[in-house]
Amino acid sequence: MKLFVACAVVIAVSCPAFSGAGAAGAAPPAQPAQEPAACAALHQEYENASKSLASNAVSSVDDSSRSASALRESRESNIIAQARFTMDLMRNNNCTMPTAAPSYQRYFNAALTCKRAEIADMARVLRGGAVADSLPQCDRTYWQPEEQ
Repeated sequence: MKLFVACAVVIAVSCPAFSGAGAAGAAPPAQPAQEPAACAALHQEYENASKSLASNAVSSVDDSSRSASALRESRESNIIAQARFTMDLMRNNNCTMPTAAPSYQRYFNAALTCKRAEIADMARVLRGGAVADSLPQCDRTYWQPEEQ
């Protein structure tokens, strides 16, 4: 019995819930800090890296020459470098950091759907039709990430 009483005293002293320290007049628990306004744009820019990688990956559908391959590799390197720069800005602005690297796989099907729409539009033009004003399939703001 004495052991139980001794533990209760230690708990009451060290635990605000038992000591009454959480009562009126005490400071409320700290709320997580909100991210700076710049973070939303930086998160979007980082996510756009995956969309750009996907578009770059499907660009070989209609051209698989060595020069096109070299251009794709150069674009990919630039996209990755830009994503690293964006992460540095996120870190400097105390933003929540991404948990995954940019990947073409997140938006590959959306990019492929866009490429098919572009090819269909080119075929329509070659048959004498008008060029489409816009291709909704290629509007990246509506692309949804694929489940990984």
